[in-house]
Amino acid sequence: MNAGRAGLAVGSAETEPIGATQRGALLLVCAAASELRATLALLPGGNDIALPDEARPPFARPTHKEQHLYAATRLRDGEPHPGCSAGLRDGKQQRSPASSPESPEPTLSGAALPVLKLARCDLYLLICGVGPVAAALSLGACLGGSMRIARREMPDGVINTGLAGSYDLEKAPIGSLLAVDEERFPEYGVREEAGIVSALHLPQLVTDSGPVYTRLALDPDAALTRMAPALGKTPASRHTVPESYARGAALTVAGISGNPALAARTAQLYGGLAETMEGFALALTCAAARVPFAEFRAVSNAAGYRPPHTWNTADAFAALSRLGAELFCRA
Repeated sequence: MNAGRAGLAVGSAETEPIGATQRGALLLVCAAASELRATLALLPGGNDIALPDEARPPFARPTHKEQHLYAATRLRDGEPHPGCSAGLRDGKQQRSPASSPESPEPTLSGAALPVLKLARCDLYLLICGVGPVAAALSLGACLGGSMRIARREMPDGVINTGLAGSYDLEKAPIGSLLAVDEERFPEYGVREEAGIVSALHLPQLVTDSGPVYTRLALDPDAALTRMAPALGKTPASRHTVPESYARGAALTVAGISGNPALAARTAQLYGGLAETMEGFALALTCAAARVPFAEFRAVSNAAGYRPPHTWNTADAFAALSRLGAELFCRA
């Protein structure tokens, strides 16, 4: 996401543990519900998924309804809810007559993931929220907390889709799709008087490939190849990004460029083809969890311009819909 469409989110009536079957399991992550809806628009059943306009992160406090459902599920399984005396009589557990073996089991955090069942793959959906902090917290809680607490397996891969502002409209025009091959975080380091951020020689994370400071290389082709079995595709063949997609680095920022001059200066200092607000955080989280990650962005505007100047969200959302069909329905 590249501008203030809000949302921290998960939640749907249709939920299911990841890894519960032999089907492939992928996690689709977007900053906002509008981006997620656009990505799902051309998929079978994609328009039937209930997504909240405003959402809660997977680490949010459960609602009373979710707490009741959790307690009923625990009682059904013969386990007391920690700190909860509901359903106890004479010191013994009483099963809830309203519960059944088919009752959905929420995570301990109270946030269950919506799932879209494709032909050979279960596509789990996460609205991570806007900005790098919300994105890292939401995906980190999902991969490292909620799923594991609820006895869920890691997904076969994580795909991030969303909108972005372009630093170069010739290479990444409005309405085009970008396969991100490197994420950069220019706001990490030592801020000088001129506003330039110089290097801070402390890594944010040490991965199997070495320390990560402000750059994280991505290989969308290799990521899609690793995810191919989850989509029921031939694992031996290399699955590549369509040639029509632009390729380049994306800059992840907490504060987007407020004018064209600032955008031009940012691009000159740090390079990059597009400006986003979540990509680096999501990529770093997946690197820490050793989960394949791919990021694709639809260009909605020239970086540095505020709506409606140069903005065309209609074409960008249409591009996201095309992207979803190509990713999840292509043979």
